[in-house]
Amino acid sequence: LGAAWKMLPVCLLLAAVCLQGSLLQEARSKDQRKPFFERFRRLEEQFRRFQEVTLLRLQGIAGNYNISYNIDTRFRLLAEQLQLSALLRNTLQKELASLREASRSQGTKMEALEQQLKNTLHKEVLASGHHELAAAQRLNQTPQDKLPEAGGSQGHRGGQEAGPSSQCMHEQQPHVLGTGSDCGSLSLPSPVCNVDSMLLFPNKSTENFATFGQGFQTSLHELSVCSWVSTHARSLGTILSYATEENDNKLVLHGRNTAALASIHFVIGDPAFRELPVEQLLDGGWHHMCVIWSSIQGKYWFYVDRRLASMGSKFQEGYEIPPGGSLVLGQEQDVVGGGFDPSEAFVGRLSGFAIWNRTLMPGEVSSIAIGKGLPHGTILRLADVSSLNGSVQKVNCTCLEHCL
Repeated sequence: LGAAWKMLPVCLLLAAVCLQGSLLQEARSKDQRKPFFERFRRLEEQFRRFQEVTLLRLQGIAGNYNISYNIDTRFRLLAEQLQLSALLRNTLQKELASLREASRSQGTKMEALEQQLKNTLHKEVLASGHHELAAAQRLNQTPQDKLPEAGGSQGHRGGQEAGPSSQCMHEQQPHVLGTGSDCGSLSLPSPVCNVDSMLLFPNKSTENFATFGQGFQTSLHELSVCSWVSTHARSLGTILSYATEENDNKLVLHGRNTAALASIHFVIGDPAFRELPVEQLLDGGWHHMCVIWSSIQGKYWFYVDRRLASMGSKFQEGYEIPPGGSLVLGQEQDVVGGGFDPSEAFVGRLSGFAIWNRTLMPGEVSSIAIGKGLPHGTILRLADVSSLNGSVQKVNCTCLEHCL
């Protein structure tokens, strides 16, 4: 027993040493496991990120596939539409070719009919109207001492087309205003009270003219110009002149005091013009005139006292009169707003002047001439004149018989 007590401290010491070794070993084991768990946690995090990236890439691939599929579908639809457009284009080209051929055929027929009408009317005028017109002019001739002196130089444009023709639009009545043959005389069953005002141009001076505040507001492919005219002069002179910076003769109705006294030039885009017969207007009485033009086939018509005095085609076909120019009454412009020549000045009276941006029908022309009012669509009238220059006077008169 004594020996046992002696060994007890040794045993306790050995037990303490073993326990401490065991604790150290366990602590060392824990220290060894800690880096492993940390690495495992990092690997788990990396795997999660890899999953997210992979998912995003898969989604991108799916989106690109849908886009590619949609593009293929759209290309297929576009190809079908192009094929359909090609078929429609071919069909339209065939239809247009057919229409052109039909239009060309109709134009040829119209030209033949116009020529036949001109020949017939010309023969009628020579057979019956010429002697009556000459007699009426002799009865109404103005004394020579009241006529302005002749002067001026040779006209600066040449060539002509479509000689005068004659056609009555209505039967005439006994009351005659102005002169001419029975067919050309203007019958007035009632006073003409659609004129509003009159402009008086007293003499051949470059100072005498009237201007509009602004020219045409839009391009014109058709137009009608109508006015009452009274003059004792030997030539009609210039009714209107429309000039732009590009061309000072975009639209002109003018005559010169030269050998060709009985005609005026109807100009659209210099140097293209046609000659219009105005001998009936030079007797001092009131006469109604209308000049009508359409760019479709270049048709034009000239009426004097309801009579179709001249007509033609292929005159500036497809042409466009531009906006923004200078519009002058009574003088012919050689530059915008000026360059006047006294030999081209208008001397006399203008009343009921108006411009339309369309072609008037024969019935509308006749309606104006007998005082039944103005057709719709006027774009300029004497009321729109903004400036009177020189000795030009304006007289407000509702009825033509009061415009003295």
